[in-house]
Amino acid sequence: KNDRDFKTFQGFPVEVVHQDEKHSDKQKSGLLHEKTEDHLVLNEKGRLLRLPLNGVKQVRLTSPKE
Repeated sequence: KNDRDFKTFQGFPVEVVHQDEKHSDKQKSGLLHEKTEDHLVLNEKGRLLRLPLNGVKQVRLTSPKE
């Protein structure tokens, strides 16, 4: 919900719902890497994904995969 939450939960597994450039809703899962002024960065299996913040609709914590 706020910058402090993103800082607190860095490294935790999250699910993100965002809009792509075609305005379609997409879902990504990964570890929360960081939140910058313009982007949300996820670690998806060792690859860093930069999602524009203006397209992010929801971020929620998930259970770790076993």
